[in-house]
Amino acid sequence: NIPARVICLVIMTSEIPIKNKNNWASRGNIKLNDFFRAASNLKLRITQPNTGSSHFAIRRPDVPTNGLESLITNIYEGMSKQAKGDVIKKLLQYGIEEKKLWKELGK
Repeated sequence: NIPARVICLVIMTSEIPIKNKNNWASRGNIKLNDFFRAASNLKLRITQPNTGSSHFAIRRPDVPTNGLESLITNIYEGMSKQAKGDVIKKLLQYGIEEKKLWKELGK
């Protein structure tokens, strides 16, 4: 038996519905700087490891640490269309309203 305090609900990003199908279809055109601008405008934190990694983390603003507890998603240069879709869905899963997210991404 699993104790009640251990049970949690996990929503797979593939199950998150996208309303704006036109913007979703053009997600491959989103650039790294678009994600930076959107995250900044949405008051999310962006961090990069000190090890010289080319990956950046988009983090919750209410969790001051840089551990997994604050991580929303990772972004990096040269992301595939599928990876960009995963980032969008993770931001939606975090609670960003879809219409607002598309606006901040320049769509």
